[in-house]
Amino acid sequence: RHTRSDRDWSSDVCSSDLLSRAFDYYVESEDVSRAISIAQNSHSTVLIYGLRDVIARAIQIVPPDSIQAGHILANHGYCLGMTFGSYDLAQGAFDRALSIARVSHDTALEMRILANSANIDGFHLLWQSCLAKSTAALELAPGVNDPYPKIRAEQQVYLASLSANGDLETARTHAGEIRSAGEKLRDAVWLPRAFYYDIYLFCITGDWSSARQINDQGIALFPTDPILLGQRALLEHQVGDVTLGEDYLRRCLNHRDAETPTTGVSTSAILARISWITGKEALFEIIQDESF
Repeated sequence: RHTRSDRDWSSDVCSSDLLSRAFDYYVESEDVSRAISIAQNSHSTVLIYGLRDVIARAIQIVPPDSIQAGHILANHGYCLGMTFGSYDLAQGAFDRALSIARVSHDTALEMRILANSANIDGFHLLWQSCLAKSTAALELAPGVNDPYPKIRAEQQVYLASLSANGDLETARTHAGEIRSAGEKLRDAVWLPRAFYYDIYLFCITGDWSSARQINDQGIALFPTDPILLGQRALLEHQVGDVTLGEDYLRRCLNHRDAETPTTGVSTSAILARISWITGKEALFEIIQDESF
């Protein structure tokens, strides 16, 4: 059985409100250490962004050059980077955090900062710096006992290798690493995304048989995953099997509420491509309605 554990995005959305209230309580009770602990944890990306106000406030009460400050700045940089027009501020937060990590010889913190910073560079389509940072993060991985910064770094190497260099072999290697880590962790967020990344490589090289085979494996494990269902719908429409494509599209739409917006993959992008192929304007209307 695969579990989402603390990476379950729907739980994260609910948890951010509870943690924000807990932070307020600890601040009012002058229990600064517990308040800081909420803001410094390596939460999922959804939860980190949901706590962006808490994280910004925590910076004001944490000792400025402490390890705790480094962890909070790693989160703060991510939140700033996901906000339009704040890329430079995000890099400032990451630079401060890196200085703390390196002075303290905290390899785990340094790796986490580099992975977060690479994620933000990828978000802003700065693929060369994304690749450099995520590669540097992975070089630190052997000495770090936290699998999630490593998975995020693997993801960014995959994306940057394709986008910056068109390097299919490097991308394939890192898709395999993500899948291996997801299987070991039994993580139901990252494992289906690893299937998606692998399938995508087969699709762009025209190996439809292998793409179907891997997609079948993924859907067998995650039969309601909307990304894998949507990806299969797109594949079948691309090769001209409209009947099968429509079946998978229907299943994708039926399960879109289960979408996990934490790993850089969206059903909206898949639906847009299917709409372009089929001319179905209704799919564009679904996407547009959700953007408002």
